[in-house]
Amino acid sequence: MTVAAPALPALPVTTSPVRALRVLANDVEPSADPRGEGLAGAAPQTLVELVRVRRVTHVVLGAHGAGDGGAVDAWTGRACRVLRGRRTSVSALGGEAGWLGARGAGHPAFAWVRAALALGPFHRVHLDLAPWEHPGWADGHGPVWHAYLAALDAVRLGARGLPVDVDVPWWFASTPADDGATHLEHVLARAARVTVLAGSPDAEKVLARVEPVARACEARGREMWVGVDAAAFASAGAVEGTGAAVRRGMQAARAYRGVEVLDHAAWLEMLERGGELVGA
Repeated sequence: MTVAAPALPALPVTTSPVRALRVLANDVEPSADPRGEGLAGAAPQTLVELVRVRRVTHVVLGAHGAGDGGAVDAWTGRACRVLRGRRTSVSALGGEAGWLGARGAGHPAFAWVRAALALGPFHRVHLDLAPWEHPGWADGHGPVWHAYLAALDAVRLGARGLPVDVDVPWWFASTPADDGATHLEHVLARAARVTVLAGSPDAEKVLARVEPVARACEARGREMWVGVDAAAFASAGAVEGTGAAVRRGMQAARAYRGVEVLDHAAWLEMLERGGELVGA
């Protein structure tokens, strides 16, 4: 039985615009587990040091395929516990394209979230599922859309009270579902927080795209991160610069919680290449 994580102490004050970090890779060797990626920068103690130095306050930790009992599951649980020891809040991240073909009882998303939460004392659950990339989306996407909502509902049920967060593209705020409400409105009825996939390294474009999402989140009393893909930037400094500009532009938005870097491996490589792994 999974015990809900106790409340965190107050988060440390930080001036960094990058408040959240998504960790997709692990340090497990493929010879030890087929899901291993052998990334040294994903060792739990290395993650803790990166979080400390860069003043990150939240980690979205990959838990795809949770429940097989292998070395990657062990890494996930260990990384969660070590990050918690650094007073960092941690979400379990998951999402499989196959969930978009599942409906009804015994939903695989439910089984995944129960398995993921058994690995470590997570504070939240984060769903990374992209129905808009499904082949059936553009061609009358009603069935895909409803399967997506069914997956969200299954994750919420399996999370048993832990907050569930969801990735959304910025255009969900303006595109209607089959009942006339926007796609974003349907997600916000189910999610505690969203990460907006802004899809651009340009701060002005990012702000124009995420502001409608911020208004919708405020109307619903929800929170939001702005997700940026580190691989789209020329340097770690450019990531920080765009993050700072977004923070300035969003300072009046009550829903805004900061920038989330979507690929820690790419960001870490930039930091190392630029000699920027120093206290900020």
